[in-house]
Amino acid sequence: MVDKLKGFFAENLGLKIISLFLAFSLWIFVKGSMREEVDARAVVELREVPSHLIVTSVEPEAVNLRLRGFLSQLATLSPRDLRIIVDLRDATQGLNVFKLHSTDLQIPRGVEVLAISPSQVEVRLSRVMSKVVRIRPLIKGRPREGFTIKEIRVDPPYVMLRGNPEELDELTEVKTEEIDISGIDEGLYAEVPLQISNLRLKGEPIRKVRIRVEVERR
Repeated sequence: MVDKLKGFFAENLGLKIISLFLAFSLWIFVKGSMREEVDARAVVELREVPSHLIVTSVEPEAVNLRLRGFLSQLATLSPRDLRIIVDLRDATQGLNVFKLHSTDLQIPRGVEVLAISPSQVEVRLSRVMSKVVRIRPLIKGRPREGFTIKEIRVDPPYVMLRGNPEELDELTEVKTEEIDISGIDEGLYAEVPLQISNLRLKGEPIRKVRIRVEVERR
C-alpha cells in the first residue's frame, strides 16, 4: 500500500508541480480581478495658498474614505500616498469651507470613491504678519574653573519672521538650540538652529545663526 502511494506521488511529478503552479497562478489572477471595498484614510493637502495669507487652522486634517476597486489596485494604495487636495487660490481671510469631491483625490484610475467622511473641510486663514525679533542664544553649562564668559556674539542678532499674527504678535525673541560651553577655556564658535519649528511661518526665514562665545581668565 505504501509503495503504491509512493508511486502515485512519484509518477509524473513534473506535471503535478506544473499543474499546482498553474492552479495557484489562476487563484491569484481571479483574486486580483475581484472588486472589493476597503476603508482608507487620506490626509488633507492644501495647495495654492495666496501669498498674503497664511493657514492658521485646518479641520479635519484627514478624512475617511470608502473605496471600491480591483484587489490588485487596492493593494498598491499606500496610506502615506493617499491625499485629498484642497485648492486655496480663491480663499479669503477668515473661515473658508470647501466641499470635498472624489476628483480631489489622487488615486489610481479605476478605483471608485464610494464615500468621503466628513464631506467638507474648514480652513481658516489670516493675513500674514511680518515682525523682526531678537535672537537669544541658549547657553548651557559653565566655562572651566578660573574662566568666565567675556562676550557672546550672535550673527545675525535679529531674524525677520512672516507668519500667523496670533503667534507673532506677542513674540519678542527667538531662542537658539542649546550651546554647551561646559569646561571651555578658549573661544567657541558654532552654527546653531533656531527654535522656530513650532511656528506657522510663510516663506523661508533663516533657520541657523552663528554664535561666538569668548571667555577670559577671572
